[in-house]
Amino acid sequence: MESEQLIYTFFKKFSRFEYALKQGGYVRVAKGNDAAQVDWKTYENNTAYELDAKEEELLKAAPQREIYKGGKLLWENLKFGKTASNVKRLVLTLKTLRNNLFHGEKGAHGGSSNEGELLSLLEKGIHCLDKLCSSNEELKKHYED
Repeated sequence: MESEQLIYTFFKKFSRFEYALKQGGYVRVAKGNDAAQVDWKTYENNTAYELDAKEEELLKAAPQREIYKGGKLLWENLKFGKTASNVKRLVLTLKTLRNNLFHGEKGAHGGSSNEGELLSLLEKGIHCLDKLCSSNEELKKHYED
């Protein structure tokens, strides 16, 4: 039951994060229509950010991402470019965690169902979302609405 509550809290906070980013001006129009989307690239490239210990731990234990290669579904570690900012690395990690949960993979690594590992990732992810939004007054205002 604890994992279900943490999953719910993570999804809720991630949704608020996306909302806060759009309301804070990090918004773009989707190609081919007028749908508003988060402008992740602008946010990641224009946000200076210092990592704390929990965020460093999340990046070290980052979930794997599912890929399709050679006609098979496989898992691979996240790849961060050598020049990737702290925010870009955190956002990719948080988005991957969300995608794995949303699309049916409850585990963190290759479908692993280690509940302790999942709980740890969720707790660290929630911490990161709260901290990212509290680091910017405009985002904080919309995140806490």
